[in-house]
Amino acid sequence: MTKFQALYVKFLRVRCGGSWRWVDGQYNRRYVDKEPFDDTFTTNGNQITGMMLCDVAMKLLENKTEDGWN
Repeated sequence: MTKFQALYVKFLRVRCGGSWRWVDGQYNRRYVDKEPFDDTFTTNGNQITGMMLCDVAMKLLENKTEDGWN
């Protein structure tokens, strides 16, 4: 994950107040290559993956949970 991607995840989670599932879905729509999955790839998001994205972004940006992440 790049710093820009981490800032995007922070924007989605902290500023927009999105759920982990929604954050994952938005991240997938923007950054995940859908080519190998054809039309069966879903971008609805996954709660566990969204939580992991937020955790990685938070660490990359050297933030803490108290900085608005929850």
